[in-house]
Amino acid sequence: MSRAFRNLVLVGLVGCDSGWTQYGEATDIDSLQAEAMGVSAGLSQGAGAVVVKGQIGEVCDVGCWFYLMDDESLVLVHRGPGQTFVIPQDARGRQAVVQGHLEGEGESLQLAARSVGILD
Repeated sequence: MSRAFRNLVLVGLVGCDSGWTQYGEATDIDSLQAEAMGVSAGLSQGAGAVVVKGQIGEVCDVGCWFYLMDDESLVLVHRGPGQTFVIPQDARGRQAVVQGHLEGEGESLQLAARSVGILD
């Protein structure tokens, strides 16, 4: 096996290790996944810090917001203060975990994301 091929195999294995692509603040996605609750449960807590998981719905054309949903609810997720990440269009339908802050009240709750992990 050539040295270049061995290096290519090693890079491929390291790149596939976690199964998540992370956007925003660096965090331990496995810990967030363990802590996360479904969108409905997160919304029921009202405004404040939250970690939620669900399926990505519609994504903004430029990737600055998306909908996160579970079987019962959905929430608009946008970049939190100081965040500049862009969510790719092909994220629609994939599972995600989001750490951030719920803002607003009742039907107008929105999630300002600090960190987003999308399952590859």
